[in-house]
Amino acid sequence: TALVGFTKGGLGHANVVASSIFATMSGTAVADAAGLGSIEIKAMKERGYEMGYSTGITAASSVIGPILPPSIALVVYGWLANVSIGGLFMAGLLPGILMALLLMGMTVLLSASGKVVMPKPVPFDACEVARTGKRAILPLMMPAIIVGGIWGGFFTPTEAGAIASLYAVVLGGLIYRDLNWRDLFLAFRRTLMFSAVILLIIAVSSFYGWILVRMGIPQALAGQVASIDMPTIVLLLCFALFFLLIGCFMSVIESILIFTPIVVP
Repeated sequence: TALVGFTKGGLGHANVVASSIFATMSGTAVADAAGLGSIEIKAMKERGYEMGYSTGITAASSVIGPILPPSIALVVYGWLANVSIGGLFMAGLLPGILMALLLMGMTVLLSASGKVVMPKPVPFDACEVARTGKRAILPLMMPAIIVGGIWGGFFTPTEAGAIASLYAVVLGGLIYRDLNWRDLFLAFRRTLMFSAVILLIIAVSSFYGWILVRMGIPQALAGQVASIDMPTIVLLLCFALFFLLIGCFMSVIESILIFTPIVVP
């Protein structure tokens, strides 16, 4: 807020920026919406923003989570499709940044058109920016460690996750002292439960993929697609529309696990 709050619709911009930063730590849209959603919506409501706009910008900005590294969806896809996860992370940077900029641009348009009631911006305070920036600089190092370490070849994505987790524990427990043993235990328990669900889905999807290969479905589908006289861009648009429809009924991880063995070959 200190950095972008002086603009019209400043909390909307702050919402997008916060979600983008949180996305580089969580890697999922659900974690983004659950972790920041209630805080962001409450703050915007107290400042006089419309509830519809507050919830809309919060939901839309959380979608950046699966795009920016370290996206869990990209990790799962890279594992299934045998594609470089580091390369996928690098490929997700520009689309994620563009999504954030477009959402901020939409906020500017809505505030200029007057279709959404937005309060007056707060004056710019350089001291507040410096004060909050000083406190945030260490947490903001986490995405740099993850992306820079993978891109530079210092460690694998799995090792990057472990290093980032250790870094977060050190920050929360030793430096900021906001993390106690009970919170750490609860975090470990939630992580174990989430990981168990994902691993179970991956195990079942691996068996599902093996059955598809044995039945020759991916090869048959690839042959059918290759026989269609259609420009590549049109084919990609058809796939995009298909997955857009699938996304209305199925989460990202499940759709990747189910359709990657069919589509990639």
